[in-house]
Amino acid sequence: DEGASSDDDNAEDANTPGDYPDNMSKDEVKEKSPLGRFVRFNRKLGSGSYKTVWLGFDNDTGMEVAWNIISFQNLDKKAKKRISDEIQMLKNLKHPKIITFINAWTNKEQEKVCFITERVTGGSLLQYIKRINAPLKLKVIRNWCRQILEGLNYLHTRPDPIIHRDLKCDNIFINGNRGDIVIGDLGLSTTLRQSCAVARSIVGTVDFIAPEIYDENYGTAVDIYAFGMVLLEMIGREQPWSECDTPGQVYKKVLAGERPRNLRRVKDELLRGIVMQCSRMKPDERPTAQQLLDHSWLEETDGNRLCELLPADEAPEEVPDVDIFPLQPQLPKIMEEDEDLQDHGDKGVLPQSQSDADLCGAQHVLPPARLDVRVSADEEARMRVLALLTAFLAARLTSAAECDTSEASLLQVGSGMSCSPVPSIRCEVQSGSMPRAHSKRQMKLVKDLDPSIQLTPWNCSLCMNDPDAATIYGVERWDGLGQRAASLINFMALAAHLKLNFGGLLPNPSEREHGVYIPKCMTELLGTNYKGIRRLAPEPHFDVCLFGADAIEDAIRGHQPWKSRQSVLIEECGNGREFVDYLTPEFQQRLRQSTRLQREKAVHFQGSSIKIAVHVRRGDLNNHEHWAHRNVADDIYMGLVGEVRQVLKELGKPAEVHVYSSTEGGAYTSKDFDTYRSEQMQVHLNGKELNDWAHMAHADVLIQAPSAFSWVPGVLNSKCVLAFDTYPKPLQDWIVHSSGQLDYTNKQRLRSCIAKKIFQSGKV
Repeated sequence: DEGASSDDDNAEDANTPGDYPDNMSKDEVKEKSPLGRFVRFNRKLGSGSYKTVWLGFDNDTGMEVAWNIISFQNLDKKAKKRISDEIQMLKNLKHPKIITFINAWTNKEQEKVCFITERVTGGSLLQYIKRINAPLKLKVIRNWCRQILEGLNYLHTRPDPIIHRDLKCDNIFINGNRGDIVIGDLGLSTTLRQSCAVARSIVGTVDFIAPEIYDENYGTAVDIYAFGMVLLEMIGREQPWSECDTPGQVYKKVLAGERPRNLRRVKDELLRGIVMQCSRMKPDERPTAQQLLDHSWLEETDGNRLCELLPADEAPEEVPDVDIFPLQPQLPKIMEEDEDLQDHGDKGVLPQSQSDADLCGAQHVLPPARLDVRVSADEEARMRVLALLTAFLAARLTSAAECDTSEASLLQVGSGMSCSPVPSIRCEVQSGSMPRAHSKRQMKLVKDLDPSIQLTPWNCSLCMNDPDAATIYGVERWDGLGQRAASLINFMALAAHLKLNFGGLLPNPSEREHGVYIPKCMTELLGTNYKGIRRLAPEPHFDVCLFGADAIEDAIRGHQPWKSRQSVLIEECGNGREFVDYLTPEFQQRLRQSTRLQREKAVHFQGSSIKIAVHVRRGDLNNHEHWAHRNVADDIYMGLVGEVRQVLKELGKPAEVHVYSSTEGGAYTSKDFDTYRSEQMQVHLNGKELNDWAHMAHADVLIQAPSAFSWVPGVLNSKCVLAFDTYPKPLQDWIVHSSGQLDYTNKQRLRSCIAKKIFQSGKV
């Protein structure tokens, strides 16, 4: 579609270099759009990680345009869909501070997509600042900030809010003759559907990345953090983290809650305060774009006063973090995170004074820097209360929390929290302890321990037990039962593949997720005391620490010659996607023989009919909106059951279908499963986790949800598994489908797999 442009002979005759403006007459025309409205010249305007921008011309308006090209070559389906989504999103954006999208088309022969946007002649804000190379006037900075915030506010307040995710001076463009600002390069943006309030992927430019992006759990506040860094770059005329030499140094400082060194040199206290509040660790302590626009700072007049920096030797070592925008974040009820602690509400957690308020029930009370608590004499409840309180405090404060778990303990905000660094950036630490950092989802408590502490490896029957070999240790996940079990399996598979010992897990204090007491379930699954697997001291010394997918894969594929008796700490990245390749059939068979699931009776399965088990993920979902990654629609599960039933009908075998799910902790009720019951399926809700796993592992056909909870029994199922092609990563011998659709090849694989397994089991 190229609008109302004509494609007649006259239009084609007009497209010669001599008919274009003088400044383009010497540029060679390289290609034309399908209808001839746009032409591309052989002058490159810029390039990025995923697209190239060329000078173009619009024959309808007589204006220069930006001709953007994105190559489809070597891109997977997800990447192509992301590009398609970006173009569709750009079509719907109409705002003077957002770069104007004009048109788009696909060139299938050359495997590329072309889209036309307005050309901003003044270049980027970064180029403009460097060109001036002198302190800017405050009124100029205000003018630019107002326009940037107007664009951000438009993106953030749409019915489906949009996060830019890569806001920086290099992506903000200016028309030099008018000083008009437009925000461009929305190629990393993501639309937040109302059914999904957070985004989950690590993207952006390291100097402008908010800490929660590393945690893959964020919202529009990441753009406010980036705006703070943009403002600091305007003031300082250099990259925010110019003192850092590598991306790794930047993300360590960001996750530790540090601010760029240049910030203390900002002379204007109000500007410095705005940058500081925009760059706070906690997203809910940052102002919104609308709050920034409403602040009187944008209306002030300073004449020609320059925005200057203090000399480095005159800058204070520390600057106060003041509230330029008074915010009142709402805190969740702490007791809601663990229903089993409700019984200890009166005696388990007691505020020391009235001013501390009741942490168990108050929603608007910020925890004090120092809090005394008294805990129940019950050991298990005491540890859970302390772990929960510690996680609560650490998630709510920019500094870390140190915890003494003794009776009548004292929780004091300190600097002792450690967690895994960022999976998107390569980081290899030789001969050292775990780096300290801050993260809401992966928080580890540490204490200053003797670095010479001796590590005692866990005796893993599935791995090597060679006292002279190196030993691998893992970092325990913070997610629920399925994620933790999957992670542990992946670590053991990796150790077995490398022919090294597996020593256990560096533990986190949270032992209960989604109402499930993890150690008990894991002990039942493994047939051994799970606490023995996660018994390491909080911060022992490791000879090698590997964090990030690249560092891990380089070490593994390069057959890193770790010395004998070395201790190697590896943090699993990307939910174990890199480790799945090491789950060989041989390891799976040994795993089946060693777990208790194979010995558990599948009491729901009766008779000689073929047993189909379906995991429908519902229990942890708080709304009924369907979005592909987690909340899969019922008709997709029903369609997969129909495919299996059809194959069994052709084979002349009866089938019984069992659906396993939960209504605890979510918005779903038993009535929501009537659709399955109407199709003669037996629905089992809120059963014991190990019992559900046993039935999934024993089923003749297992239909998984996109969830680690059904991934684990899938690994233990030796018959037939149907898996989504999204997450978690399927094993090689599983039958993979896309949103419930089986292509011809996979239908044949399903038929062959079912026939083979039925024959081997003697059911025909």
